[in-house]
Amino acid sequence: MNKPVKKTVVEIDLFEYSDMVKNLQQDWGLKYVPTFNEEIQSFIDDSLTEIGTTEYKVYDKKGDNRVIFFDDANDAYKFAETVHRKTKLHNVSTNTKFPKRLFRIGAATGEFVMNYDGESLTGYSIITAYRLEANAEPGKCFIVDVETYNSFSPEIKEKFGNAEIVFGKTRTTVCGENVCDKEREEFQAHICKIIYDDLLECFEKLNDQAKQMVYQIGLEATHKQDISKDCLIISSLVKEELIIEQEHSGQTVFVLTEKFLNYFPEIIINVILGEIQEKRLNILKNYSILKIIERLNLDSLKERLQTLIQKDGLTLADYLINIIRNLQKEENDGNLSENYAVGNILNLLIKLNIKKNFSYFDLSNISIWNADLTEAILTGVDFRDSDLKNSKFSQPLGCIHSIAFNADGSYFATGDAHGSIRVHNTKTLELCFFHNERKSQIWSVAFRKDNRQNKEKEMLAWGAEDGSVRVYEITTNTSSDNKTEPNLIYEINETKRVLSVAFSPDGNTLAIGGDENIKVIKINHSYAHTSTLNVSKISCMTFISNDCIASGSQDGHIKLSHIEPRNRNKDASWAVHPQAVLRCIAYHSSKKILAIGGENGKLHLLHLGTDNRYIYELDLKTEISQVRTLAFNQDGNILAVGCIDKNLNGESEHKIKLWSFSENNWIDKLEGHEHAIRSLAFCPQSHNPKLLVSGGDGRTVLFWHQEDTRWELSNRKLEGYANRIWSVALSRDGKTFACGGEDSKIHLWNYHERTHIPLQTLDKHSNWVWSVAFSPNADILASACEDNKIYLWGLQEGKWQHICELVGNAEIKGHEKRVRCVVFHPDGYNLASAGNDNKIILWDITDLHSPQILSGFTGHTDRVLSVAFSPDGNYLASSSRDQNIYLIEVETNHKPYSLGNHYLLGNHSDSHKDQVHSIAFSPDSNKLVSGDFDRELKLWDVNKQKLIGHWYGYQKILSVAFHPKKQIVASAGHDHIIQLWDVNDPKNVKLIKTFKGHKRTVESVVFTPDGKQLISCSQDQTIKFWQVEGEINISIHTIELGKPYQGMSISGVKGFDLPQILTLEELGASK
Repeated sequence: MNKPVKKTVVEIDLFEYSDMVKNLQQDWGLKYVPTFNEEIQSFIDDSLTEIGTTEYKVYDKKGDNRVIFFDDANDAYKFAETVHRKTKLHNVSTNTKFPKRLFRIGAATGEFVMNYDGESLTGYSIITAYRLEANAEPGKCFIVDVETYNSFSPEIKEKFGNAEIVFGKTRTTVCGENVCDKEREEFQAHICKIIYDDLLECFEKLNDQAKQMVYQIGLEATHKQDISKDCLIISSLVKEELIIEQEHSGQTVFVLTEKFLNYFPEIIINVILGEIQEKRLNILKNYSILKIIERLNLDSLKERLQTLIQKDGLTLADYLINIIRNLQKEENDGNLSENYAVGNILNLLIKLNIKKNFSYFDLSNISIWNADLTEAILTGVDFRDSDLKNSKFSQPLGCIHSIAFNADGSYFATGDAHGSIRVHNTKTLELCFFHNERKSQIWSVAFRKDNRQNKEKEMLAWGAEDGSVRVYEITTNTSSDNKTEPNLIYEINETKRVLSVAFSPDGNTLAIGGDENIKVIKINHSYAHTSTLNVSKISCMTFISNDCIASGSQDGHIKLSHIEPRNRNKDASWAVHPQAVLRCIAYHSSKKILAIGGENGKLHLLHLGTDNRYIYELDLKTEISQVRTLAFNQDGNILAVGCIDKNLNGESEHKIKLWSFSENNWIDKLEGHEHAIRSLAFCPQSHNPKLLVSGGDGRTVLFWHQEDTRWELSNRKLEGYANRIWSVALSRDGKTFACGGEDSKIHLWNYHERTHIPLQTLDKHSNWVWSVAFSPNADILASACEDNKIYLWGLQEGKWQHICELVGNAEIKGHEKRVRCVVFHPDGYNLASAGNDNKIILWDITDLHSPQILSGFTGHTDRVLSVAFSPDGNYLASSSRDQNIYLIEVETNHKPYSLGNHYLLGNHSDSHKDQVHSIAFSPDSNKLVSGDFDRELKLWDVNKQKLIGHWYGYQKILSVAFHPKKQIVASAGHDHIIQLWDVNDPKNVKLIKTFKGHKRTVESVVFTPDGKQLISCSQDQTIKFWQVEGEINISIHTIELGKPYQGMSISGVKGFDLPQILTLEELGASK
């Protein structure tokens, strides 16, 4: 006999219902018709999912019983408990009830001998087993033997009483099919009670009026005074522990008890399914079920809906849309019925992934309350004259550069890379103010900290990339749900970037800093009095006092500057991060501590006591490559640090770390951002000191709350739409061009047609696409992504198809951070990639279905921003944030190729002084051009590895390209322009032409193969085409990636205020 294998078995006893289940198949298939049995199957499937598995084996026992084996007794119990609960919920909330003894679930332990034939179980023999039956009646007890009870987790044990008894049970010994021995045996057992069934029993006995009250309280917190007339019902519900009183914002409200709340979603969904089946809407009209939907198993709910409508012969989408159409017919002469029905149906369609594409759909003249449409495709949808109360749409939200709270923390403002200013209510996240005047990215926002003069008026300032500064007075309209009314009171236009704005502690002074000298403006002099401090090229600043400003520079210096001339002898400066940009600065006035962080990953503290000042580097006890943003909490005991962490362990490198000054160590690590974190802010509310808000390059604002000693990510967040284009590539045959960007997709066009609708869109990537490149034969496309992945795509029968992903091996790992660039070798059989892990990798793609990693280069000390093969294939050049350019020999004498000797271009005097963002070879492979963030372009002799020319553009350089037939270089970057340079004489480079037309930073430029045109892509979400020769300096053609709400009509909509209307218009909607 095989060695006994101990299992736990759950028996599903259908003893009294053989006529309904005789056709049940052994594997519980769904081929039978009766809805009754399908419900049973759904209970079993849901219960298995709840314990974390969907795979199981069901075996026949005698008669109508079925048994399921579990390796873990704890899983067996959870499964049995879940089936009990779902059966009871069904009986409580539906008219078609299952008889009480339908499920007699037994949790049994025993030793079994499994007889296997290959991988399938052919039979089993029970050696010994105790059959322990759990009664499904509410409030009754069931018996569990000590061994099984001890296998339960502490959490499960807590649900049951602990009385131990001696109880007689039958021990049965079975040999195969024959009973060999029976005897009575007494053993220790526990009596356990099904606690939750008590609550369901109570709910089941309620009359319809009381049930409606429970629905109302469960679906929306109900104020006590609103239901005072129903005090007898309320008193009864409180007594039965179904509801409880709570204080909320100074008012008493009723909510469901925590125990009953666990079962309420299932009760409501069963009611709603009945309403949908009968097309008689009550709950669906009177309440929003969005939060209920989000708590359920969506796949299971979708299957249950599908089962309901099978007899109608419609798809689930058509069935639900017909309900919407019928509701539209009920509307009479524009007098809209105020209800949630359409919003609820739309939420079901979208959340259950039944239908998300509503392009050119008619949703006019109807109430659409509380619909979450952020995931829906709404191009051309007609919302005219509809009521959109509390409905959510996608919002234009670029990468968040700055976050600031107002004085009392009731509002916070954000400034983003698309030039948008937003003010949100902290409590509700309602958008109160939206502004995007100049389309220039906002680097800094600040509220005036002192509002004692008029608590209903706030002052908000911001500074932008184009040098513009705006100051708005924002008045809170207390009679209109605390809406804000903005009023422009001051504006200034600097000639260079403004990277920081700050108000003095008394609110009487505004400081403006950036590439130019700090400008100080006295607000109490009607902005007429201004002065200038001799401090320029600063990246961050804050007030230390009303007279002193601390600033961090782009060359690593921290400076204290006084506004009053008589105090300027107290100015001071420290070189804390030599040659590294200081990214962030934070000051806590009561602690007298100034924190400074930068791109070298170091964090310094400057103590500014009255008697002495001293600065020191904080021992972070961990490796951080960059400190991006800082914020003190209210009491100054915690410093939040937004950083790039070197210790990844498969995690995102972008983290928030919390430093405790009392413990002199990190106390928490907050993970949730996938892109660079640029701003942090603690809420200044005295009653809400445990709120931290963060934002960055992921177009997301996250909220963190302190729970006990830990900080947890809230389920509240702001997300938005943007689609900056990072890379554009043109095939060598000139027929196809492609782009990749923030929408995680690759779009391809026919070059000669250039329609606004792409020829094809590839959407396998799940994050930003940073680089795209065509092979020399134009039949392979490579793409590089934020999530470290590189994909190869092949052209098959006129369509691009995914071929493979490039991965490393045991000897050479693949990329571990963002892959910034990919480029094909001229032979088409090798590919180079580089990225934020400072590595360059050479790949052999001869066999497209099994590409191999060949070799790597790790000479750079910071992220690699650009790589390029020389046209003759002999060299691979690379440039980096470390300001260096390497020329690497490609050893092509034998296959597979490898990377050989490398040469550093330039010495201390002629090397770049800032990050080198782009490089390109000349057509003859003899020259290399490079462009950096210091606006400098350099021309190198490849054979001699020496500098032969340099000149300055008018902007930070992000992309350079060599003309394929002439000695012409194109450069583009931050100032939205593209410049063409004649480099025939490297010592006397001449500007030929300047192209203007992009509204934001130009990320990439490429010449057409014949050199007659230039293609560019930009953060303004456009691709433009330019004529290289001739006098025309404006684009000859523009492709704008479709805005998500292009063609949407919102004329006459109700329930939306001006800020919400503006955000929809920003994304393409029109009135």
